[in-house]
Amino acid sequence: MQSIRAYAYAKINLTLDVLGKRPDGYHEMDMILQSVSLCDELVLTKAETQGISLSCDRKEIPCDERNLAYQAADLLFRELEERDFGVSIELKKNIPEQAGMAGGSADAAAVLVGINELFSYGLTEEELCKLGERLGADVPFCIQGGTMRVRGFGERLTSLPDFPKLPIAIAKPREGMSTAQAFEKIDSCKLVHPPVQQVEDFLRTGDIPTAGLYCGNVFMQVTEIEDVFSFCRYFHTHQAIFSMMTGSGTAVFAVFEQEHPAKMCVKGLIDAGERAYLCYPVKQGVELIREEDAR
Repeated sequence: MQSIRAYAYAKINLTLDVLGKRPDGYHEMDMILQSVSLCDELVLTKAETQGISLSCDRKEIPCDERNLAYQAADLLFRELEERDFGVSIELKKNIPEQAGMAGGSADAAAVLVGINELFSYGLTEEELCKLGERLGADVPFCIQGGTMRVRGFGERLTSLPDFPKLPIAIAKPREGMSTAQAFEKIDSCKLVHPPVQQVEDFLRTGDIPTAGLYCGNVFMQVTEIEDVFSFCRYFHTHQAIFSMMTGSGTAVFAVFEQEHPAKMCVKGLIDAGERAYLCYPVKQGVELIREEDAR
């Protein structure tokens, strides 16, 4: 049977602002997102019978309608009225949960892009993004990836120049926080808003150190998880250009000019029993490799 392997890349927020709650219940966002090389891996195989089969290497991950990867396949098949075939999805999770790195959205994006290619449906990227909006605010970005300013509830995307290939260290605190909990805290607080436009301007000139001075994440103003701040301090004392929490949390990332201090930070954290990763910016949200499944 025909199969496609998909690499679903995580994202970090180079800056993140929440402008308020909209009448439709979504929040108005203004942020700059960057795809990174940490990724989940999916193998999608065309099945001769109708239906969706999802398996995962992590037992605690649901493999039914609660999973965004499953929801993405179901949505695409329903929209295209596919009744002749189904799909088998094997998911290997590498992106941590409750990290603010869009792991579930990345999986959904990979399924939409992968099935479109596997079944030769011919949907455009814009059409896939429209479907992705119905699954989650981060899905359209995860379909396109790279370096982007994202506004609205996640549907207005503007491409920015590629972020330099600098090493990025990531640490995930043991404690997590759901997106819903984080937004509840945001809604009850008066926020100091980061200057997103200035960050974009400096990124466009390639001045990463100055951009880092203006980067900010409003969710850091409401988080009570001490590891977020201790990881930031740890990275700063080890030559990071800048460091902050990504998304609604709780993962913390740091951008470095040189690979050695980034590697040493990650090694030090892993040796101390923490979850840490070394990755790099990538220019896409999903990467596909077509392969023939010998089974």
